Amino acid sequence: MSREGKWESALEMLQCIRDKGMKPSMSTHMDVIGVCRRALEWDQASKAYREMIEAHLTDHPFDDMACQDYEDESNHVFARACGIVAGMQADAGIKPNNGTYRALLQLCKDEGSWEAAILLLEHSRRSKTKLNLFSFDLIITTVAEQGYKEVSTMLYELGVVDADRALLETEGNGDGDVEWPKWPLKVGRTGGAILELHELTQSIALETVQVALLDVIRRPLRRPYWSGDKRWRIVTGKGNNSKDREAVIKPAVVELLEDLGLRPEFQQRNEGCVELKPASLEAYIRRMKRRGAAAAATPP
Repeated sequence: MSREGKWESALEMLQCIRDKGMKPSMSTHMDVIGVCRRALEWDQASKAYREMIEAHLTDHPFDDMACQDYEDESNHVFARACGIVAGMQADAGIKPNNGTYRALLQLCKDEGSWEAAILLLEHSRRSKTKLNLFSFDLIITTVAEQGYKEVSTMLYELGVVDADRALLETEGNGDGDVEWPKWPLKVGRTGGAILELHELTQSIALETVQVALLDVIRRPLRRPYWSGDKRWRIVTGKGNNSKDREAVIKPAVVELLEDLGLRPEFQQRNEGCVELKPASLEAYIRRMKRRGAAAAATPP
């Protein structure tokens, strides 16, 4: 199925598959979710995602993943790892923790197994296992690298921004884990906004920028958003804590903003900041609305 198309027709196609007694694949669901997101139908996208999880997440996902018939030898490592986790649960009653999920998610990322990464995320939620920043980074990176960029942003929204924060790991365990930050957008009384990114991983920092930009259009009730009529300062940091003390987040954010048609500006007095002017954002909003209208009108 094409990843462009009219969202109503895409949803009708999903229902048609179900009416024939078949189960839509996760790839089909993901394409439909992408169509809805591009048409700015975020609620429909979230509904399609929940339906996908309901259809594909079983009560024993580790057993299911261990029994998969993988062609690639490296995927057998993932299958064996899932088998070990399943055995630990069945024989000793040992439940997987964040470290377990993180190890499995690393294997998913290495092999591009986005389906398994999503099912592991949802199983962790179902079992109320807290995932930390690095585990979630692996999930959204895996999904984005396989071409489902709209879905990776949605996963960030559902899992971090709009989630019950009690299900996120907030205490370090001495293994390099970090606390989850609060929603990093602060809006002043005059409407100016500051977005703090320097304590995040690169992937999560980019998703944060994406969500903050979408919020200008959506104007959510549950978190601060930028009204767009004042300057927006994005604090990326200068890379002091990065390898070789070279900035990682800043160039990635600048590239993202430029790809979106925005015009980032730089402060001479602060190398760790990027700014956006209202005029640049207003042009972005107009483009997004035109793109949404076009996506809604194009047949799948």
